[in-house]
Amino acid sequence: MGLTEQLKLRGDPSAAADSLLSDQQLLLQEQDAHLDQLGSSISRLKDISHRMGGELGDQVALLDTFGEEMAQTESKLDNAMRRAARLLHLDSDRSQWWAIGVLFITLLIIVILLAVL
Repeated sequence: MGLTEQLKLRGDPSAAADSLLSDQQLLLQEQDAHLDQLGSSISRLKDISHRMGGELGDQVALLDTFGEEMAQTESKLDNAMRRAARLLHLDSDRSQWWAIGVLFITLLIIVILLAVL
């Protein structure tokens, strides 16, 4: 504010009050604009957080499904390992020869099928 405006305001109290009022109104308008921007930013963040929550829910469901499938696979693998251990620890020589023969025949069938295809 220049010196002449200050002298003018000293001489006219109503002009000073009007100036203060207009300054306050201008300040309130600026604050309202900032609050509107803040409100829209918060609204965008809310939308983003809702989308992230939905995505996390989907990921949790996928991980649960994956965990169930892993448990089933682990169970099947345990069963196969037990059967293989039983096969390796056959008590009699005759049972071992039978197992070797069956495995050899299976191997021959696979080789023949691969050669034909």
